[in-house]
This record gives sequence, C-alpha cells and structure tokens, in this order.
Amino acid sequence: MPQLEPLKCPSCTASLEYNGRSETIRCGYCGTTIIVPDSMKTSSAISGVLGDEDPVQAANIHEILRLVQAGKKIEAIKLYRETFGVSLVEAKDAVENLERGDPTAIGGKAIVTTVGATTAATTGCGCLLPFIIVVIMMVAGLFIYRQESPEQFDTILQGFSEGDMTQVLEGVDTNVVSIVNNRAVYNEPILLTPSGDGIPPDLLLETWAYGGVDIPVSLAQTSVVDGSRQIAWEADLGIVGEHNYHVGFDDQQVYISQGSALRAVDRDTGEVVWETVLSDEVRNNCDVCIRAAKDHVVVLTTDNALEAFDTRTGRSAWQVRLENEYFSYPGAGQLAFALVDGMVAIMDGVEVDGVQETAVFFYDLETGAEVRHILPLCSDLNNFFDDDSLGHNGQLYLNETSGEMVALFGVPAYVQQMCLQKWDTTTGELLLEARASENLDHSSTMTGGMMGETSRYPFASISPEALLTTLQIEQENGRSTGIVKFDLATGETDFQFADEDYNLAVIGQVDDVIVAWAERQRGTTQSEIWGLDETTGEKLWTHFLDAEYLYELDPFNDRFAYHLQPDGLVVLQLLTDSEPSQLRVEKLNLADGSLIYETTTPLTEDDWRGLAWTNDHAYLTLTNLLAVDLATGETAVEWP
Repeated sequence: MPQLEPLKCPSCTASLEYNGRSETIRCGYCGTTIIVPDSMKTSSAISGVLGDEDPVQAANIHEILRLVQAGKKIEAIKLYRETFGVSLVEAKDAVENLERGDPTAIGGKAIVTTVGATTAATTGCGCLLPFIIVVIMMVAGLFIYRQESPEQFDTILQGFSEGDMTQVLEGVDTNVVSIVNNRAVYNEPILLTPSGDGIPPDLLLETWAYGGVDIPVSLAQTSVVDGSRQIAWEADLGIVGEHNYHVGFDDQQVYISQGSALRAVDRDTGEVVWETVLSDEVRNNCDVCIRAAKDHVVVLTTDNALEAFDTRTGRSAWQVRLENEYFSYPGAGQLAFALVDGMVAIMDGVEVDGVQETAVFFYDLETGAEVRHILPLCSDLNNFFDDDSLGHNGQLYLNETSGEMVALFGVPAYVQQMCLQKWDTTTGELLLEARASENLDHSSTMTGGMMGETSRYPFASISPEALLTTLQIEQENGRSTGIVKFDLATGETDFQFADEDYNLAVIGQVDDVIVAWAERQRGTTQSEIWGLDETTGEKLWTHFLDAEYLYELDPFNDRFAYHLQPDGLVVLQLLTDSEPSQLRVEKLNLADGSLIYETTTPLTEDDWRGLAWTNDHAYLTLTNLLAVDLATGETAVEWP
C-alpha cells in the first residue's frame, strides 16, 4: 500500500490524502483539482490522473510537469494556458508555483458559488472559511462597491476589524456581488473599419461577464455612438477555457470558428447566417488563419488543409491538402496565407530531385486549382555547394496589393552568400536576383515565414523601393545583430549598422532617419530606441526605456510597444513598479529624439492582453478597453 503524503489544498487549505504518485488530486471539500509537482512525489511511476479528468488534459498535465522540470518555462506556460484556457498571468503564476514545488490549483480556480452557499458550508466545515474571507475581502475592497454601497462597505470593514464574521456576513446581501455583472475585455481588438480623420473604428472585442464559477465569453461588435462605445451585438463563445476561437471578416459578415465548427454572422445584426464543419479545428493562437475575399472565406486548419467556403451559403467550394505533414505555424506578425490577385498564396513543401524544398503555391480563389508555384532557388556561385533554397529561416515578404514578392534566403558557409530575389507573383516572373554582402547572415535573427505589407513584425520594414531588415553582421570583433538596407531595384546593400554591445531590430524609416530598437547585451539589461542617419551611418539620438520587453514578443513583465508615424514615433510603456501601475505614452521627434509630448495615466488593472493601432489611436485591452489619442497622448477608458 503506497505511503500517504500530507498535503494541503491551495484553495481551501483542507487536508488531503495523497498517494505520492498521481499527477493530480481532487479536494473532497471544495472540489478543486490540484496539480502535484514532481518534487512532492515519492515514485517516478505515473499512475494517471485521479477522478474523471479528460485523458488529453491528463497528458498535457504530465507534459507541463516535464517542461517545468526541464526548465522550459515559456513552453510550459503556453501549454498550461492552451490546456486550461486561462490568462497569461494566471498560467505564469501556476507554472512558477510548480517550479517552486508548490501544489497548484488547476486553472487557478477556487470554486465558490454564492455567498449563501458558502455561509451554509461554514456551519458544518471550517475548511471553506478562507474562501469566504478571500471572496468578501476581494468584493468589499472594490472601489466601485465602496461608491455604490458605502454603508455596507463600512459594516464589513467594522466586522473585519472586530473579528465578528457574523457581522461581516450579515453585511453582505444579494447586492454585494455586484461584480457578477461586471464586464471586461481581453485579447486583441479586431479592427473592422479603418480609422482616420477622427472617426473611431468599429471593433470586435472579446468580452467576459464575471460572476459564478463559469465565466461566459462573447465576441462583441462595438461602435462609437454619441461619443461612447456601445455594443451592437454579441456572439456567444461559451465559457472561459471551453473552446479556442478564431475570427475573420469581410464587408458583410464575421466568420467565427470554435473547435471544428465555423459560422457566419451578419455584421449588422449579429444573426447566424450559416454554420458548417471544418476538417479540423484552427490552430490555437493563429490569428490569420481565416480570411475572406470575393465571395469566399478561406480557412487553414490544424491538419494542414486549406479549405474555401461560399460566403453566402457556407458550402465548401474546394479543399487542398498541403504537402507538409505538420502545421506551418506562423510566428508573430506573420501570415498563414496571403490573398493576392484572386489567388490564395501559401508556403508548402515540394520535392525537387528527391529533396523536400519550400515553395510558394498559388491557388485560384474560386476553384482551388493550382495556378502556379514559385520555388526560390539560387545556384551556387562556385558550383561546389547545393543550390540555396527558401529554408526554415528565409525571409519572405508578399505585397498583397502589388503582387510583388521579395525573398532573402540561403545559409552562408565559407564562400556562400545570401540570395535576394524579387518576383512578380501574378505572372511568376523573376524580376531581380542578387547576392548579399559576404559579411551578412540571417540564420539566427528570425524564423521563416510570410509577411504582408501590414504585418506587425519588429525585425523588418519593406517598401517598393527597399527592404530594411535585421541580420547578423560580421565585424572585426565578431558578429552583432544589426540593421541592413537593400535596394530592391539593384539588389545592392545601401546601409549597414551594428554595435558590438547591442542587438538591434528594425522599427522603420522616415526620410533619412532609420529607427531601431536596441537591446543592450553587456551589463544591466536595457532597452533603447535609436535614430540612425542613413547617409552617414551616425547614431543621431538615443531614447532610454524603463520597460524592458517588447509587447509583441514577451507576454510578461513591464512591456512597451511602438508605432512609427510620418511626424514621429509613439511609444507606449506599461510600468508596474509604481503603485498604482502606469501607462506612459511618449511621442519622439525623429530628427533629434526629443519629446513632442509625454503623458502618464494611472491604471487600476495592468494585465495587458491586446493592442491594435490605427492612424490616430492605439487601443489597448487591460480589462477595460483604453483608447490612446496619438496626437496628444491622452488616454481614456472607452469600454465598458
């Protein structure tokens, strides 16, 4: 008989009996399921998950524990969030608990239903008393509650101070949990209409309605009416953690996938127009896997199937099974596929002389027939190595408006040099081929993928005339990550800049000033913004940031984001060291780095979940939807 280990429930502190082997255990008092870290186990044998847990979830729990033990914290956090449908902050806290060897409640859930239920529970068992205290303190401490019910708030505070729990509970009537109807917004706002000339855009928002154990989630279409953002309609998305969902839209409809279901919703009314079934679900966190154009909505599913549906009826128009066996996961700011000149463009494998290479395939949007595929290859300069091909770290830029595609690829070795090509995708014609300078290498600067003209990506910027990108630059003292500019008419390298003490990444260029993000590599960690003179290669100015991590790349800690405009660079910084946390908004003069304005807004919430830029505003989700006026830096809560 296995030895029983003493264990406390992290939610209600009740004593649990643990056999020393299982991955999870369920509290018999409050019902919370707890992940047990490996450090608390007495045997390496895996006895499975107790109770009626989903076997897929059980396997994921085991993998989370393995990742934690292997020191792969980010991977563990991602899998935890995907498995339990919690926020990044909650997933981070749970994984850190497991790192410390502490038992961890799954999903961070402390299952308490109503005040009346918990009151009754205390009469028979004191194990839920901590729940009552935590919930009441949380509710009573809310500023909104103090404003709405000052007498009850004072009664509760007096009860706490005198240790009279009866008085505290009597002070909490059915109105105390006003947060039940509280609304919050999470994840990326989706721009349905362009913004400009002071006209606020229509936004799709993921909204949560707090109250009870299960939190309902909706996708809400919102518009600004009479100066305030209001909900036009809401589509039910179930409860938190129930299903991943993905969104696409056109002028008439919004397309929502949940699991393997796809539905079309009328943009004006929110009514469901049709529903259909996909071959598989859409991959989690793929925000560009549903796109619509010309009476067809195209979906890329996890089984690597590309399928198009008639936007009027929902009937399948065609399906293409991709050659790649595994899903080609697009990274930050990259496109899963592009829509160009009535075609769907996607990267896929093709066999050339027995070797699997990567090509860009073009399928007719109406029929799904292959129109052509483009295989970027550069022959070896000395006929010694194999032809260079579009490998896993090749940079690919596709302009969906003009149809031009630029590829920078090849693995430098000895006398090899990277290859730069420009193609006309509407004809399949190669417009330019050139070799890059010998001192340049991209093998460790980014992962391969397709980027469009509107992609959010912090490593490159492209115009019809030039490609400005981030590469490894060989110098006398070794390699540094720096900035390189290619002329797309000649293929020549126009500009190179590197600093051995910094890693640099491209932000963009206005006139003769190239703007870069600089991350110090020696000494104290420091993020900076630099202005570089394209003509002389001189560093014109430096702007120091208090936040260390770029929002698009790092989901935790103090973060920053930037947006380059013709008249300056707007920088947002979320700063959590102060009390309360603050949002700092700055606009920099590109000529000398001086401040055009600086504003600071105190925050009641600092869980930054989403960001969308327009020409004149930034929209941030921090439980509330915040709107930042880019002309002035003024920040206001726009919803709820």
